[in-house]
Amino acid sequence: MAAPRSKRQRLTRQWVTLALIGANLIAMNAILSPWAAARLDLTRDQAFSISPATRRLLGSLDDDLYIYGYFSKRTHPKLAPLVPQIEDLLGEYRAHARRRLHVEIIDPGDNDRVEQEANDRFGVTSTPFRLASKYESGIVNAYFALVIKYGDQYVRYGFDDLIQVEPLPDGDVDVRLRNLEYDLTRAIKKVVYGFRGAGQLFDRLGKPVRLTAVWTPDRLPPQLAGAPEELRKAAKELEKAGSGKFTFEEIVPESPAQQADVERRFERAAAGARAVQLGELLPPVVPHGRRPRRANPARDRARHRGEPARAGRGRAQARGPGISQDGGRRRSGAHAASRGADAAAHAGAQRQPAAARI
Repeated sequence: MAAPRSKRQRLTRQWVTLALIGANLIAMNAILSPWAAARLDLTRDQAFSISPATRRLLGSLDDDLYIYGYFSKRTHPKLAPLVPQIEDLLGEYRAHARRRLHVEIIDPGDNDRVEQEANDRFGVTSTPFRLASKYESGIVNAYFALVIKYGDQYVRYGFDDLIQVEPLPDGDVDVRLRNLEYDLTRAIKKVVYGFRGAGQLFDRLGKPVRLTAVWTPDRLPPQLAGAPEELRKAAKELEKAGSGKFTFEEIVPESPAQQADVERRFERAAAGARAVQLGELLPPVVPHGRRPRRANPARDRARHRGEPARAGRGRAQARGPGISQDGGRRRSGAHAASRGADAAAHAGAQRQPAAARI
């Protein structure tokens, strides 16, 4: 009977030991979890240590921050050692960002679609470098760029923004990174402060907003075939963030009755838009043979109020050119004297101070 009891005791001790080990691991994980982002920089000049201001900025991120590194595998020999340095610093940033920072290193030369997307979306282009060695010589187009994206805001750093080149006495050049932490933190601050989240946008709206999309997806050109689905995704995100202040409506007028209903529904808005466009694009209509009338705000205001327009300053109202009020023809001398008096009066008015000329 002693053998079974001792076997049972050994099993019990083993289970208790495993339970204690598991409890210790859990407790140690809980104790060390606040120090998960702690890292030790053993480099001589502390190249991978970030400042407290950068740590505070990364710790205050409310949304996801994306950093895309576009680097070619086949590049200049002096640029290749700099890519691991950038990756190490980005890893330091990611460790302090509370899982809000997403880093992706991409070689656009491996995929034409990725290369086209980088060019169209962020304006990233390749830089030609001259290669000269005992193994090969020529020109290679390589990518060396960083894109920092937060919401709809982004900042792009190219080769000229990231690299500092200094000539050496032996004729060679020293290629090194600029102040990468300063540039990255400045870009992150710019995109974070420049982006207004959808929630902040809808908080300022007093009334709900409705977006109505009228389209026929089966008749769109190939370039816009994916536009409806992209708009639906964006509208769904806005509806979620708007908390009832944003609604999306989609209308597909297939039948003639539906098309007529859409035209009646949006006729006023469409007419207003057309009137604005015509008013901005078309010149004023002037009857044939007549000169355009000069603008006169006082005359236009008087006409609007129904008042008679006042006669010109310093001139008598005449029934016709060269005709006096008694119907007789003016003499040339009197007419010249009258014109001279008018001109003198007008010149005297011009010489008076502005407050005196009413």
